[in-house]
Amino acid sequence: MHLIDGGDRTFSASHSTLQSGVQLKDWIQKVGILVPLRVNLRSDGAYRIVSGFRRFTVAVQLGLKAVPCRVDQAPPKTLFLKAVVENLSTRGLGELEKATVIYKMQVDYQKSDGELIEKVLPILGIQGSRHRLDYYLRLAQLPEPLLQAIVQGVVIPEVALKLSSWGFDEFSLFVRTVAEYRLGRNKQRQLFELVDDLKASKSADLHSVWDQSGAAEIDRDQTLPPEVRYDRIRKVLGRLRYPVLSEHQERFHKLKGALSLPGCVRLEIPEYFEGDSIKVSFRTRNSEEFAQVTEHLSRAAVCNELKEIFDLL
Repeated sequence: MHLIDGGDRTFSASHSTLQSGVQLKDWIQKVGILVPLRVNLRSDGAYRIVSGFRRFTVAVQLGLKAVPCRVDQAPPKTLFLKAVVENLSTRGLGELEKATVIYKMQVDYQKSDGELIEKVLPILGIQGSRHRLDYYLRLAQLPEPLLQAIVQGVVIPEVALKLSSWGFDEFSLFVRTVAEYRLGRNKQRQLFELVDDLKASKSADLHSVWDQSGAAEIDRDQTLPPEVRYDRIRKVLGRLRYPVLSEHQERFHKLKGALSLPGCVRLEIPEYFEGDSIKVSFRTRNSEEFAQVTEHLSRAAVCNELKEIFDLL
């Protein structure tokens, strides 16, 4: 074990912070390492890992004194390709790992863009195109904090790429917010588009937008559940970006509540209040419920609140 330099990641496609799974650790603890690590002897007498980084990490965690290895002295490019093929055949590669492979093939092994598009991308299950090549090369060169955020499953690659145009303090605040409120893919996209738009329209950095909107104060209020805090943060940011639209939305919800419609009735307005009609839908289980709902709707039809809702369109 002491002859293996686990920090030499010459042939690794994975980010250094990628965790070894609990299942792998349990398996090795019970039956040991059945598939030998592939290693390569360096000129200084130490061995570098070609494939088996996760197995080696688990072996260190378990305090193993030795691990089975197979020494391979093939040329570096061949060794790297062997490592990639082994990973593809056993567990597959994530987006960031594919990006790392493509970047190393270009930088370390001098593969041309044409070779990458025609040969490497298809092997990785990626459509061979200039657009996809550029995407993965950009992904591989993200700042370290954003790479870690992707590896840890906090930020999706698509959003991380957009965040790379921001300063460190700004994207750190965004990543912390995503992690704090456990935002999924769509919410990450929506939040980025909203705050990026605000930054541009207000000619301000994210921290200024956060403070000006009131999001910072809400964020600090630990007495509220996370989902309530995030909902309020999203609303104050939206109010800052679209003040007229926000006023219309608040007015609509107030007028809708005044109509006292049953819970089974849905009253929907067109997006951004752009249109000349509203959508009314409801569900009933029998004719009596149907009669009750239609009676409520008949009363609502002559209310001034409903007329005001139409005036908002």
